[in-house]
Amino acid sequence: MSDILSIIDEYCVNMERMKELNDMQFPDCGKKEWVSRMIGRSKDLRSLAAENRQLIERIRKFLDSELTDDEYEELYACAQKMYDGDYDDIAVLYPILQKLFDRYHHTEEYEKRLFLYKAIFYERTEILNRGEGESRIDEEMLPHIFELKKQYPFLPGADRRVFWVIYYNYVVMDADSADFDINRTYRRFREAMDFWESEEVQSVDRDNEEFAELISLMKHDWLEAEKGVEQASEEVKKVLSDIAEESFAEYCAKKTDIAEYDDSVYALYLRMQVVNGQITMEKAVRLYLEFYRKKSSLLAAKDELDEEEQHLLSNMPERLLSWAEKLEDSKKRAEIVSFLADHTKKTLFQDFNCFHSQFINHVLSLFCFRMLPYLEGAGEKEDWIFGLIIRRQLPTYLHSVMVAEMAEAFSREVLKSMPGFFDDLPEEQKKDIPAFLKKCALFHDIGKTKIADIINLQGRALSDEEYGSIMRHPDFGAAFLEQSGDLRCYADIARGHHRFYDGSGGYPVDYRPEDSPFRSAVDIIRICDCIDAATDHLGRNYKKTLHYDEICDEIISGAGTSYNPRLAQLLERSDALKEKLRFLCTEGREDIMYAAYRDSLKMR
Repeated sequence: MSDILSIIDEYCVNMERMKELNDMQFPDCGKKEWVSRMIGRSKDLRSLAAENRQLIERIRKFLDSELTDDEYEELYACAQKMYDGDYDDIAVLYPILQKLFDRYHHTEEYEKRLFLYKAIFYERTEILNRGEGESRIDEEMLPHIFELKKQYPFLPGADRRVFWVIYYNYVVMDADSADFDINRTYRRFREAMDFWESEEVQSVDRDNEEFAELISLMKHDWLEAEKGVEQASEEVKKVLSDIAEESFAEYCAKKTDIAEYDDSVYALYLRMQVVNGQITMEKAVRLYLEFYRKKSSLLAAKDELDEEEQHLLSNMPERLLSWAEKLEDSKKRAEIVSFLADHTKKTLFQDFNCFHSQFINHVLSLFCFRMLPYLEGAGEKEDWIFGLIIRRQLPTYLHSVMVAEMAEAFSREVLKSMPGFFDDLPEEQKKDIPAFLKKCALFHDIGKTKIADIINLQGRALSDEEYGSIMRHPDFGAAFLEQSGDLRCYADIARGHHRFYDGSGGYPVDYRPEDSPFRSAVDIIRICDCIDAATDHLGRNYKKTLHYDEICDEIISGAGTSYNPRLAQLLERSDALKEKLRFLCTEGREDIMYAAYRDSLKMR
């Protein structure tokens, strides 16, 4: 017998501990206790990372070996434990699933095959969606899964359930895909319903309430496809109209207050009335606005929102905005946008500043992105970005605040010692260079908010795929900032701060530092980013913390290749700059990060 079961058990225990340590970031406590917790957390996470490195190496050796039938059975049990037990770590589980796929794919062990197809489908889907704005599903496993439908009557209930979970994602996630086609989504919906209504399914599951509930949920969530109704075929429009009329009539019979209506049902009902010429788009917007106001008030009366309610609160403004954009009357469109700007800022920034899941934070980020073109001036846009995106991702926020303090101090010393250093900057940014550098630092890692699930993995080394996603965060950030003229001045800093000074290393590989109109700012943020990452003993835990003098020596030795030589020389010769940065890396860090942490609690 192998020891793979004990290795996986140990790794799962470490994952539990890692979750506990991540939760330690958010206690509402005084500075001394918080600092003590964070130092202890950092030490424990580094220890876990070292243990997990050894465990993962042992797992890899096991997977590279020739396995007996008994060892494959043990490995299958490990995969089930990790997938079903909420120990779903892609870097560890996915190679296990691949090994098992090769073993069982061509066998008649249908239960094992279905589990493996399902698990691989979800792992690949998660990989596809990291950092993306739209939902995508892995299409490669679906034929294998649907091929097993002929085994449906002979499978246990838990395995039959897999088909309905897969069909739900097959239908509903398609409505959020980048290449969304409502007619294709309907065909998928119809395929799922045809299978559900087939004799082979009904003969065994006609009275299965759990499966019927899954089908009902799929029918409901498919209604989000209303956003593509203009492109629907006449057949699909007819189906949607019938569903809208029937569902809305049911709600009217049960509910007397519009605030109690289901958002998806009411939205589809209004949209189909517009499509069928029964009401105008302007009237639909007015009615949905009334619904939105009442629904928001109903939610505001609650002490705490569950995740579904948080999603509803963040989804309704996005729907209202997309409808307002269809209005021909620009004045009425502007009125709706103005209302949304004021109302959502109050509800999402103030009334409901509870902890949000990564999914909800992602939805809020997308809405923030949609709203930026309608906001007036850089100040309002920056408030939105900090409120809806950056402050909600604590590790990235704390790091950005520290880099901002360092960048401001560095820029002031540069202005004293090298007054011509910033001549490359546009005139607007020269008006207050330290303030500009501080803003650059606060925005430099905004791309990481799209891959926060990876950023928070500090209990093991990143996989190649994960590191590849990390390397894309400068492009994510730049793409976000370039959408607004008021924020475009920060885009080059977001894109270039991981590229070597001479372009010989770092990423993105197609970024040319010498072509940047913000070269001086990029070079300062790069140095400050490296100093904070190396010396942070509170928040960044994947490497042993360096003393300030150690990272300072590294920067000086990298002058001309990795770092701007003039800045490295200033760092070497300026005692005032050294002392200021050393203070920020030690005693000052605890004060600054704790203050930023307290600030972030206001958004939770």
